[in-house]
Amino acid sequence: MPDRQVLPCRGPHTVFGEMAMLGALMNDTFAEAIEDCLICVVSHNDLERLVMANPQVALGLLEMVGQRLRDAVARLEDMAFKSISARMANLLLRLSESSGQQHGVIDGYTHLDLAEIIGTYRETATQTLNQFKTAGLIDIVRKRIIILDREGLEEVALDLD
Repeated sequence: MPDRQVLPCRGPHTVFGEMAMLGALMNDTFAEAIEDCLICVVSHNDLERLVMANPQVALGLLEMVGQRLRDAVARLEDMAFKSISARMANLLLRLSESSGQQHGVIDGYTHLDLAEIIGTYRETATQTLNQFKTAGLIDIVRKRIIILDREGLEEVALDLD
């Protein structure tokens, strides 16, 4: 099993490293930009002052941390109970919904990226994607995956081990 956990891409106006503000050590955590972006850094003291002056900021942060916790639990459940095919299908469906691209298009992910997100090896991810392609569920062109049969992919995503 890979020795790191990769999370799906964060979109515009999102926060990274929020666990540090809750007192968790995040020394081995990092983010990598896959396209040009603007990054703002807020110190713990500045964030504390902002929250004290505007409780709505605290509520927004709590909502975000809650959503991240729900996402983490869902990933753990997938890894514990679903096959690689079901995990990959579920990931592709989620990425296609959250991408800023047209519906059904996923850009910018390598097979290694996808493998690390679902907790498997690149070779296994490649085999799974090729099976999906052969079945007519997706098409793959460079770092672009096009979902051809959403309903079929949804069926695969529901299969349990």
